[in-house]
Amino acid sequence: MIKVIIGGTGMLGKSLKELDDFICFGSDKDIYDFKELEVELNRIKPNIIINAAAIKSEKVVEEKEKSININIIGASNIAKYCIKNNIRLVYISTDYIYSGKCGNYKEDDEILPHNLYAWTKLAGECSTKLVDNHLIIRTSFGSNTFPYDGAYINLYTSKDYVDIISKMILEVIDSNYIGVINIGTDKKSMFEYAIRRNIVNKTSIDEELDFSLNTDLYKSMTKYQHYNMCPVSNSDKKIKYFDLGDMPIVNNLTDTFEESINVRKFPLSVSVFEESNLSVLDIVVDPDEMFSNYTFRSATNKPYYDHCKEMYRYILGYVNIKKDDICVDIGGNDGTLLLAFNETSEELGLPTCEKLNIDPSKNVSSISLNRGINTMVEYFGENTYKNISKKVKIIVSTNVFQHLYDIKSFVRGINNLLDDNGIWCLEFPYWANTMETNQFDQVYHEHIYYYLVTPLNKLFENNNLKIVNITEHFIHGGSLRLIITKKDSKILPDNTKQYYFFKEKKFDKSYYLKWSENIEDHLTKCKNVINSLDGNIVGFGAAAKGCIFLNKLKIDHKVIKYVIDDTESKQNKYIPGTGIKIIDRKILKEEKIDYILIMAHNFSDYIIRSLNEYGYKGKYVVFLPEIKIIDNE
Repeated sequence: MIKVIIGGTGMLGKSLKELDDFICFGSDKDIYDFKELEVELNRIKPNIIINAAAIKSEKVVEEKEKSININIIGASNIAKYCIKNNIRLVYISTDYIYSGKCGNYKEDDEILPHNLYAWTKLAGECSTKLVDNHLIIRTSFGSNTFPYDGAYINLYTSKDYVDIISKMILEVIDSNYIGVINIGTDKKSMFEYAIRRNIVNKTSIDEELDFSLNTDLYKSMTKYQHYNMCPVSNSDKKIKYFDLGDMPIVNNLTDTFEESINVRKFPLSVSVFEESNLSVLDIVVDPDEMFSNYTFRSATNKPYYDHCKEMYRYILGYVNIKKDDICVDIGGNDGTLLLAFNETSEELGLPTCEKLNIDPSKNVSSISLNRGINTMVEYFGENTYKNISKKVKIIVSTNVFQHLYDIKSFVRGINNLLDDNGIWCLEFPYWANTMETNQFDQVYHEHIYYYLVTPLNKLFENNNLKIVNITEHFIHGGSLRLIITKKDSKILPDNTKQYYFFKEKKFDKSYYLKWSENIEDHLTKCKNVINSLDGNIVGFGAAAKGCIFLNKLKIDHKVIKYVIDDTESKQNKYIPGTGIKIIDRKILKEEKIDYILIMAHNFSDYIIRSLNEYGYKGKYVVFLPEIKIIDNE
């Protein structure tokens, strides 16, 4: 496909050219004179034309005649050529098409151009609309560094730097969508935009203006958005260090072989924000794409149930629970943790307080309700407390905090909901441990963040919270448990977090890049081992990490016959991207299986023990943290 950028020597044209194979074309004269435009484009024979040519906003008043020639007549000539030759036309317009009076503009909101530049762009939109196959992009971008000494605190925008906006534009150029689309990032003041890449002074305009864009249409088309700003440091300076390529949504198991093979995949890579040392995915997939029909079940995991019982005993060392207190599990899945808490209360002869599960997945929430757990089906955030009758003594979130996009809203929600003398028990896979044990398969789209203690401590301090204790646990391949209270709580912190501050000093740019290289080397060894196996091979554990492992190594149904999993709701489905069917363990009684590849490696000891008791006589292969072939003798 031949794609031409007209205005290719401008800021946006140059940025797009760096991302894809575009032909850059068009001087002022070329597009003002239709005959010359036609001759040149006939020579190139484009399939798509992107019209990014324009006299800039600040130049329109000074160069009115030239602005008419380029922004209006030139845009009309390009539209005429596309009509004549049945070519798709993508037109780069502006957010100044809107008045700036209210913000959060949708594509079908009333337009009232804010200045002369916007009026010329509206004229270009008019001619573009006459092209049958057209896309009009309303957006705003700036050079990759903020060029001024001051920035407005009362001018709001969805504008972003051209290296960010150009990537977003690239994602929709090849779509089949016809019409208008807003492209931009989060709402911010121009001052907030500027300080992401520069140190500037605060200034203001006489009247507050808001050109922020509603980008729901863009998000629905791409099903993901770029993560550009650190929630701890408010900086956008980051370094990409680990790239898995395009990967499927790991827990979205499919019903058929064909769906598994043809499942949609999304980019999956990790960067670290330099200032805060917080690692994050570069793109965030729409949560509804991941969690609306979630297949993970806590109840099928016996080690996790035992872990929850131990956790409740630990929590009781910090708070005294009465019957009328409330305990909330955020992201509580099918209610297993809260049931374990109830059982522990009975074993200790303690009162059983009120329990509440808050989880966005409708299917697992229904299981929680059926098990007698009071359940709210929603995403937790800063306003959730309004739907709960009183402050909460215990809040628990296990293996869920890394799934959240807006962690600032989540932490503010904790502060709003937590009793002054209550505790928040937070557990998450510890990224330091993950890296040190080669567990690259903890990286998948549901895990947006990869946490160290140092950036989290700063985030909590910014939101009136403090860490009082940290312990390490084996669960999920190596997790941290943080006991967190309000800043003015009577519960005093110990010195455990100081150990992690010291430990984490080694995690810098060189460490991250070297780690990524080591993972690639390890994966090559894993693939060689799998290729050397002779006989019938199956996997065990249709876990998220197993899906990543299989897809990264391009291991499919031609290599592995089945994957065994004890979760009934997963059985007879297929692992995304592989065509591998998930079945019951009874296959081990029916067929001779030579090797079982353990996909849920963090539970490998438990799995091996369970399968040995079931009567399996073949060999096991564990790949992480190191490769082991285990004889079953």
